[in-house]
Amino acid sequence: MVTVPLIDFPKPWPAFWAVITLSLVYVAFAFFRKWRTWSRGIPQPSSGTVDYRRSATIWLAEIFFQRQLFALSFSRWLVHILIFYGFVGLIFLSLVSQVLGMAGYLR
Repeated sequence: MVTVPLIDFPKPWPAFWAVITLSLVYVAFAFFRKWRTWSRGIPQPSSGTVDYRRSATIWLAEIFFQRQLFALSFSRWLVHILIFYGFVGLIFLSLVSQVLGMAGYLR
């Protein structure tokens, strides 16, 4: 059997954290610029009451069922829904396996 010696490269942690720090600074700066643009608008008068049922219906239709994409194209909607709910299922099952692993059921 042939053994291949591994090269012991130094870990690039300082470079990693430098890139992460620069990325977070850039995101904060870009968000601040966007926030400043949003805050230039004129505040709209509110009626004081919020229709929570209507808000929840719109949120469900737009986020979970992708209503606008469905109106545009059924095939695009179907592909998007399969990918989206595939990831939702993956996250859910990963959480379940972690909880069951911590509880001692998965050994």
